[in-house]
Amino acid sequence: MNLASRPLVLGAMATIALWLLNTSSAAGQAAPAKQLMSEQAFKNVTVLKGIPVDEFMATMGSLPHPRNYNCIDCHAEPKVEGDWSVFAEETPRKEKARRMILMVESINKTNFGGSAAVVTCYTCHRNVKRPQDSRRASGPVSRTRGGTASAAGRSQ
Repeated sequence: MNLASRPLVLGAMATIALWLLNTSSAAGQAAPAKQLMSEQAFKNVTVLKGIPVDEFMATMGSLPHPRNYNCIDCHAEPKVEGDWSVFAEETPRKEKARRMILMVESINKTNFGGSAAVVTCYTCHRNVKRPQDSRRASGPVSRTRGGTASAAGRSQ
């Protein structure tokens, strides 16, 4: 072995030894704790089941964002400070949100295989309470002689 290659070989051996030590100690460790799921932590979860609590909370936090709502805009307001049990009570906004979440999930599953959120609440709502009719965004749609639709009668 040449003198110049000796430090390189020793360095490679030390790296392999450290990797082996680290791998064997990791194998002996206990498995990570099972994540608490949304339906285990909260009462009356009917739609966002089967997801970890942190993902559930992030989803809940993103739902009212466009409307500048906070929790009590959809959930019943606690009469006594710290009484979170009233959050499980039914309200019309919670029912509407559930129906809309199911609708978006259905659209993604039926049309896009359900593997990714191609359609989201924002797709239609664009930060407004009621979605605008996108068919009117570019003008009225009419039929051309060839049978294809065009905005405001213009051929495309």
